[in-house]
Amino acid sequence: MEKVSRRMNRLTRAGLAIGCLILLWLSGCDGAPNEAPPKPPVVLIVIDTVRDDHCGFDGYARQTTPFLAKFARQSVRFTAAHSSASWTLPSVATLFTGVSPTRHGMELASTEQDQQLLSQVLNDKFLTLAESLKERGYNTYGINANYHLQRKIGIAQGFDYYKIHRYSTRKKVDVTVEKTLEIIRAADSESQPYFLYVHYFDPHHPYKAQEPYFGQWHVPGKKDRDDQEVARRFDEKYYLTHRAELADIVDRYDSEIAGCDESIGRWLPQVPRFDEALVIVTADHGEAFTDHDNLIHGGDLYEEVLHVPLLIRLPGGRSGGTTSDALVGLIDLYPTIAALTGATAPSYLEGLDLRPAQPGLNPALAGRRLFAHTRHDPSSMWSALLNGKQKLLYRQNRETWMLFDLAADPAEKNDRLATLPVAETEAARRDLRRQLLTLPLYRPGSIGQDLSEGLKKQMKSLGYL
Repeated sequence: MEKVSRRMNRLTRAGLAIGCLILLWLSGCDGAPNEAPPKPPVVLIVIDTVRDDHCGFDGYARQTTPFLAKFARQSVRFTAAHSSASWTLPSVATLFTGVSPTRHGMELASTEQDQQLLSQVLNDKFLTLAESLKERGYNTYGINANYHLQRKIGIAQGFDYYKIHRYSTRKKVDVTVEKTLEIIRAADSESQPYFLYVHYFDPHHPYKAQEPYFGQWHVPGKKDRDDQEVARRFDEKYYLTHRAELADIVDRYDSEIAGCDESIGRWLPQVPRFDEALVIVTADHGEAFTDHDNLIHGGDLYEEVLHVPLLIRLPGGRSGGTTSDALVGLIDLYPTIAALTGATAPSYLEGLDLRPAQPGLNPALAGRRLFAHTRHDPSSMWSALLNGKQKLLYRQNRETWMLFDLAADPAEKNDRLATLPVAETEAARRDLRRQLLTLPLYRPGSIGQDLSEGLKKQMKSLGYL
């Protein structure tokens, strides 16, 4: 029982020791110990559905992220960052509440006879990241192109301005960002700084070819289709049985990542007081592309949907160009932002402040275990527990357990569980079951939204109906 725990902890400590010096960038301010933290501008960029291994700055063969590659040289890059879920609603709810999906309860969005979009509503007892920054004196702005995160579900708690686009492309986001920056420029000051959250939707299926990038990578073939045909005939089962045609949608997907990179490169350097700003770039989850017999996301918790990019640029570009392999998650962003801005960090936060309290490694990271959970489809509920390079997977509806060594088997092809005595993994199983028995801190509500014919058609094309 204890052998696996000791083995997992040894691997964790070994990996974190390498990143120990890197994490010194989070050691606080340059002023006196009792001096109030500064209020740097905060920019949070989330690109929907981006696999870490499809980012050029993380070794991908295609240069999908030329601007972000330059940005990474001014930032700390976390190579083992993970989401808490494999689809948007629970993932972003975790980011903004600082608690896991089982604690905030925002896990379901479904339809009732194709007439209503049923979604849970975040309990307003949570002090969200935006609310915490607002209490600290920040003006708060949100621009979101994923309609699952519309204002009425509660994610927008604490935003002075929150513009939602209905599953739109970066072009609409670009226009809204420019208008928002004009407002920010007029209001920003050191005494009343700003928090800007921008959420791109583009890389999400059914994938639209973005030029000139698509043309650079795509090899024309007999079965080439335009965007409308791809959207109209998007069928997960088809690509699972016609994998030779998968390259077409991967080319489209990569081109959309490149398009978002281009967009960010246009406006991010223009934000007020950019050099003083705390800037974070990440994704809510990845995309499967048949790595484990799943095409998109939400249906499991393998690394292709859980491992996400994470770049954090500190004010002044401190420690830029460094890399950390510490096990971190989106759940850590709230406490870290709060620590760096002086905002309130509620006592119930489950994430870790990545900034050590003193020079050296944050002790809590040394033995940390990261929990993930997804039940986008009630017939397929998955949970994961990561500790260093060990990953325990549990598919609840089938009572199936798996254990992977991500150091030796990053593609998660060799389940080691059958080779070990049950007693060796029992402690980890108990930890995971304990997480699943945890009730929401504050129970979510629910709403039903009538679907127009246009929205119904659009949601069907995205695989939601």
